[in-house]
Amino acid sequence: MKKIEIIKNDLKYNISVLKNKINNLPKDDEGNKLEVIAVVKANGCGLDLVSFSKFILNNGIKILAVANINELIALRNEKIDSEIIMLTPTSDKNELEILIDNKATLTIGSIEELEKIEEILEKKDLQINAHIKIDTGLCRYGFFYDDSNIIDCFEKAKRVHITGMYTHFSKPLDEKWTNIQFNRFLEVVAGVKSFGYNPGILHVCETTAFLKYPNMYLNAVRLGSFFQGRVMINNLGLKKIGVFKSRVQEIKIVPKGHTIGYSNRYKLKKETKLATIPVRIYGWIY
Repeated sequence: MKKIEIIKNDLKYNISVLKNKINNLPKDDEGNKLEVIAVVKANGCGLDLVSFSKFILNNGIKILAVANINELIALRNEKIDSEIIMLTPTSDKNELEILIDNKATLTIGSIEELEKIEEILEKKDLQINAHIKIDTGLCRYGFFYDDSNIIDCFEKAKRVHITGMYTHFSKPLDEKWTNIQFNRFLEVVAGVKSFGYNPGILHVCETTAFLKYPNMYLNAVRLGSFFQGRVMINNLGLKKIGVFKSRVQEIKIVPKGHTIGYSNRYKLKKETKLATIPVRIYGWIY
């Protein structure tokens, strides 16, 4: 059987490390602790979307984040009613209706997306929460950081309640570049506030930035691989929680000079015993 065995106690330990760190941080001006957004995209980062999500919610995490509609629907079908942020913006009407019907916190990355969302909400006589994505250098989703439409988004939001803003660091180990992105984001936030709008909770740090830049925590952080202990910086003593298990499916003796793999990528320098091991992964928690 091919599987990843998740050591539940080690996962719980990593969550406790996170809680202890947050509890030792100063509260913000309104007396709130740093909020944790658990990113459970890609099948819960390989840990099984539903099982992983339920486990971290049961251990004190309140907000989830996903990357596609199927992930959102799977969680809602399991009666998970916590806040779920959709990290991928969309302007597709059918997708937006599904997201709205399933009470996602939307990501808005353009004025056109906002207008379509407002149109759907008007017809449904509904309201919804959304975060504004700012592109500070990754060049994937979001308003470019000097786009005047960011302010227009706040002005035109009627049924959309803008409850947060965020960006994504493209190279968090690069301190100089990350500071450029961070300062660009802060300039956008300052601009929003100067027009009298509340930007909501602010989050820029994923796992690596969380471990490297305490000055960038703002109101919330987005963590995914942190929970697995699969990190580039392990300054908190996190545990790796998974053990991959498989079995040898076939063994063969291959002569010297024979090529192996797709595109004949490697040529054997001597007679070699090769084992074929299946690696399709199913995450689960025990």
